[in-house]
Amino acid sequence: MPEWRVERANLQKEIVLAATRWSEFLQHTGGRVLGNEVKLAGRLDDLPLHGLTDTLVALPGGRIYVVDFKKSKSDKRRKRMEKGYDSQATLY
Repeated sequence: MPEWRVERANLQKEIVLAATRWSEFLQHTGGRVLGNEVKLAGRLDDLPLHGLTDTLVALPGGRIYVVDFKKSKSDKRRKRMEKGYDSQATLY
C-alpha cells in the first residue's frame, strides 16, 4: 500500500542500523553468538529462577554476555540500569 511506504522505509532504516551496530559490537568484542531465545535456569539461595534471554554471546576469557533486546524506550528502566539496581540484569 502506498500509504505505508514512508513507515516501511523508516522501519527498514532502523533494522539496517540495528544490524550494523550489532555486527560492529560482535567484531569489536570478539563475541560469538551461542544461541537465541535461550532458556536460563538457576537458583538464588533457595529461590528457583528461570527465564528466557534473547541472545547469549560468548566473549573472550570464558565470559558470557546476556542480551535482552528492548524495542521501546523506557526512561525508568534506563535510570534503574544506570544506578545499578535493575533486578532483571542482576539476576542474569
